[in-house]
Amino acid sequence: MLTRGICLLIILMGGCGQQSGPLSQSGNALSQQSSCGTKNDFFTVSPIAQSDLTNIVPLGNPNPPAHIFPTDHIYFYLRRSGPPPQSGALAPAAEVPVVAPGNMTLVRVNSKQYLSSTRQGFQPHTDYEIEFSLCSEFTARFDHLASLSDKIKSQSPPSDSCQTYDTGAEVIKSCVQNVNINLNAGDSLGTAGGPNGSNALDFGAIDTRIPSPVYANPSRWGPNTLSAVCALDYYTSDQQSVLKAKLGSFQGNLRTIPPLCGTVAQDVPNTAQGVWFVKGTMQTYPEAPHLALVHDNIDPSKGVFSVGSSMSASGLSAVAYNFVPTTSGSVNTDFKNIGTDGKTYCFETSSQFSPGTFVIILQLTTSNTLRMEKQTLTKCGSGPWTFGSTYTDFER
Repeated sequence: MLTRGICLLIILMGGCGQQSGPLSQSGNALSQQSSCGTKNDFFTVSPIAQSDLTNIVPLGNPNPPAHIFPTDHIYFYLRRSGPPPQSGALAPAAEVPVVAPGNMTLVRVNSKQYLSSTRQGFQPHTDYEIEFSLCSEFTARFDHLASLSDKIKSQSPPSDSCQTYDTGAEVIKSCVQNVNINLNAGDSLGTAGGPNGSNALDFGAIDTRIPSPVYANPSRWGPNTLSAVCALDYYTSDQQSVLKAKLGSFQGNLRTIPPLCGTVAQDVPNTAQGVWFVKGTMQTYPEAPHLALVHDNIDPSKGVFSVGSSMSASGLSAVAYNFVPTTSGSVNTDFKNIGTDGKTYCFETSSQFSPGTFVIILQLTTSNTLRMEKQTLTKCGSGPWTFGSTYTDFER
């Protein structure tokens, strides 16, 4: 649930159009780090105690409206404690300790004030994102800390580098401070969860040594995305096996299809599969208006429409819609099998967040442009299907 927005990108990533890497500022602690070489076993301790951890959500989670794109971080979901805030709601996450997963240098602290939100039961609050370095090519971050340890607070003076941005779900004031704080594995970082906190601790990692993944338009993406990796792959083998056994959904369904920690990059060039941007949009972020036609991060055999706000013309809400792909025909066709053949394809989808019976039709109009529309049909039938006047065009 790492939240991004236009102004946050200016601070952390060097620009609104593309990411340039969260630790790229000259003169910070990262420049003092030695090379990683071939080392990959940086982490030895779970940041959350096993007794406080329910499950770990793999990479690639589609979570509109804040996360249209497959997420570049994993979620450590926390045990719940106390009475629900309202009838029918889940109990809030317990506020639990968070510790350093390895010997590391803390290089940045981002204090985030949540000013408003579309989420039910929202209360204004502040949480924290911290970024740390293990060596010059490998960095990682935690997001949604509810509090910081005394050591971090004492060495993190107030920042005057603040911006306010809108993610599509929340309005956040972000204040970023560069620091240089050495920490050992097991040292306190603060807490996560609590009545006003997040249900999960986000754990993201970047390794610039990995080969660049395939994207239909690599110029849309910066190092944060092109170098995103699963943090669990950087644990010692004994800890890896313990933590990877918890990879699955918030509801407890385990992922069984490799790679167990999921994938971020799902573009298949010259097909419908992958991330799409509202036509004429130059900026990658914020994600809220865009679209991803991907596979589920828990059960990759399922297809997912991760829909942003730009489909409102045809009445399609900004949520994730699932379907079971077929290998032939024009109904529920796997995205990777849809090319520039001039055909319109129809999908019968479902979502727990958007009840009702309807279909989605789409066409890959060129190798880098796509048209999509919600229609009021209850079943696809045999077609052909024709676009009305409420479609949305996307491009790569």
